Amino acid sequence: MDTEATIQLNNTESLEAKVRFLSLPETYGDTEKVEVLETHMSWVFLTDKYVYKLKKPVHYDFLDFRSIESRQQCCLEEVRINKPLAGDTYLKVVPLVSSRHALRLAGSGEVIDWLVKMKRLPREHMLDSMILKKTIRFDWVQRAAEVLADFYLACPAADIGERDFKNQIIQDINKNSKGLLRKEFKLNSASIIGITASLLHFLVENNDLFCSRVHEGRVIDGHGDLRPEHICLAPGPAVIDRIEFDKSLRVIDVAEELSFLSVEC
Repeated sequence: MDTEATIQLNNTESLEAKVRFLSLPETYGDTEKVEVLETHMSWVFLTDKYVYKLKKPVHYDFLDFRSIESRQQCCLEEVRINKPLAGDTYLKVVPLVSSRHALRLAGSGEVIDWLVKMKRLPREHMLDSMILKKTIRFDWVQRAAEVLADFYLACPAADIGERDFKNQIIQDINKNSKGLLRKEFKLNSASIIGITASLLHFLVENNDLFCSRVHEGRVIDGHGDLRPEHICLAPGPAVIDRIEFDKSLRVIDVAEELSFLSVEC
């Protein structure tokens, strides 16, 4: 149940004011504490039972969250596209409102931002945690694998041609190479250039294979960021944090997505 609790602030529009308000247990009324996490794009607030995600008003090459309308739309899209893999984990989009220099989570007032509300998943049952603690259960992994398999089988082929798919891979290879060659990383430039050349050569030498992946419908609108910390194995498998802000980042070969998960594990 969303709360009517308020807090008086001098500038309710500022991100700092929103974060302070959302960091208080009394904001929610049903929790003893609030854990606060920060990512590049969001502030995440974990209560005893729920998770609330506030998107930052940031602007990158791949997203623009500077307007409240864009943040609202992305919140709605996040809830929508995560249903197939996350079930009922994503609950709804909740308004953050301001009235007479006070903030409320839902309730009456001027809407100044939006949050995604989710069920809080058990940390001890997240795949990354179970790997670290060596508590993996094969039957749980099997059920999660079946959820992913059903998802991939149900996904329609991505609307992308052979040339565009290969160009996307080339752009990704070159972008990664450029990033790794930045001086502050102090990496071996000869190795990076060599690996980049090998990858591009492999793409050319296996042109027919990559074309066949497109023809066979193996390139789909996938998850986009399939990591072990995004997979909850129990009580029922749930895969969260599917990329919502840029569909092109989800256009991926199933084999590539699962290989990425394998490397992360």
